Amino acid sequence: MKLKGKKIGILIENKFEEPEIWYYKYRFSEEGADVHFLTRLWGKPELEFKGSLFQEPFKCKESFECMDDETLGSYAVIIVPGGMVSDH
Repeated sequence: MKLKGKKIGILIENKFEEPEIWYYKYRFSEEGADVHFLTRLWGKPELEFKGSLFQEPFKCKESFECMDDETLGSYAVIIVPGGMVSDH
């Protein structure tokens, strides 16, 4: 459990690459990390995104919009996946 106690944020948006997101979700958790998927919720309680390869739905309930410096500092890392996620 190399990542035990570490908090990891991963940005998520439409047209994400499913294998990349699944890898982050499962491997970081297997290593003991507290994994959070973040997006801009636009005032909604959650948003559902679709992957680019399989159109797999993914629900996100956490926003980075109003994140203060203290909350941001609680993350060991924020990952910006490649492809359309980083473009959005």
